[in-house]
Amino acid sequence: SERMTEEGFKMAFKYFQRALEKDPDFALAYMGLAYINWFSTYWGNAPPEIAYPKAKSLILKALSIDKGLSDAHKLLGSIYMNHEWKWVKAEEEYNLAIDLNPNNAITHIYYSFLMTVRERHEEAIKIAKRALDLDPLSNYIHTLYGASYLYAGQLKKGIKELRAVLDYDPNYFLAYFYLGFNFRANNMLEEARKV
Repeated sequence: SERMTEEGFKMAFKYFQRALEKDPDFALAYMGLAYINWFSTYWGNAPPEIAYPKAKSLILKALSIDKGLSDAHKLLGSIYMNHEWKWVKAEEEYNLAIDLNPNNAITHIYYSFLMTVRERHEEAIKIAKRALDLDPLSNYIHTLYGASYLYAGQLKKGIKELRAVLDYDPNYFLAYFYLGFNFRANNMLEEARKV
């Protein structure tokens, strides 16, 4: 599934299914299948109304076997946030995931975005900074850290962070996306054209 292609998802699905044939109580195989459904809908290969409920069912199965799976709580929080719009439940799951694994930068950055959605911008920035501290070389994390400032209306700080990403990797598409999107949203059309 690392390739994020339909072919990659099919191959990963086959291997996770094989693992479950050998051990029907292998919680991580259920998590693998849940991630395939999650990523399939995220990248447009599967309709969300089918993939999200299937992913949720697989996560709950994994948690019935092992309640201590941080990634299961992280993914469940993401489903509550992105599909079911249950903000309180999403926050509970992200907090559980962080309690179980406080060093997972991705959990922190997803949690940061939930705070942005809930318009708790100072918390979002603080949590995104924690994610960046945990994984300072991640362009993805650094870009979303910059975006947390943009969503908070702190354009100068956000633009500074996104430009830092592009100084490090001039081809990183997501930093360009956030710069262009926010220049356009703030009617900074000349700057948007330059991106």
